[in-house]
Amino acid sequence: MEPKLQDMLYSALTEHLMRRGVRVSDSADTVLEGKINYFNVYTLSEKKGYASDYEVIIKGDFTLKRDGGDVRTLKGVTSAFSETFDSAERLNKLVASKESADARAIDSLAMRIVMELLY
Repeated sequence: MEPKLQDMLYSALTEHLMRRGVRVSDSADTVLEGKINYFNVYTLSEKKGYASDYEVIIKGDFTLKRDGGDVRTLKGVTSAFSETFDSAERLNKLVASKESADARAIDSLAMRIVMELLY
């Protein structure tokens, strides 16, 4: 799988929940569990036989478990926005662009999860 996705998602979920007044704690009675079960980077376009634009797709399944047995499941949640990046002439810039797009896609996925759960 893709390194650090779990940490990025935890951080993004925490930020989005706290922004909306939800306290996040390791000892909470309500627990959000999830799994990113799909991560892919697709080529959107080519220039001179080389990939030039890419799209990051992330999907996951999540379950909110409340004290008392109440369970809410979200299946196949994907990021709310399409996250794209273009290739750079240098490999290090391409990797940096991809990492930035990954972070934006994770943030968008976290926002989508929070919106589904709260609204």
